[in-house]
Amino acid sequence: MSEALLREILQEIGGLKSEITGMKSEVTEMKSEITGMKTEITGIKTEIAGMKSEITGMKSEITGMKTEITEMKTEISEINKRLDRLELEQDQIKIAVFETNDSVKQLKNIQESQQEIIELLSVRSIQQEATLKRIK
Repeated sequence: MSEALLREILQEIGGLKSEITGMKSEVTEMKSEITGMKTEITGIKTEIAGMKSEITGMKSEITGMKTEITEMKTEISEINKRLDRLELEQDQIKIAVFETNDSVKQLKNIQESQQEIIELLSVRSIQQEATLKRIK
């Protein structure tokens, strides 16, 4: 082979070596980037696992809150029933008080009438005594 051909081949081999070195450098950079991405993915997976754990905790809390709300609704229902009973009893007491008030008014009127009769009888008795004393 001729020397010129050998030089040309050597130049091309040198160029190929240079390209291979560049490619090796690029592959190394890509490997480094891939390693970084793997690290980021691992971090993301860890964060997702933490989020899942938090979500599970939140679901548990929500379930607890739902139970408490149900209990509160039951208690409110019971309180409303009691309130209805108390209102009914209050109405019955009002009726009884009005009836008692009417009875007391009637008794007061009767007592006043009796008082007037007693006063009249007292005056009459005193007059009769005075008459009897005069007669004597």
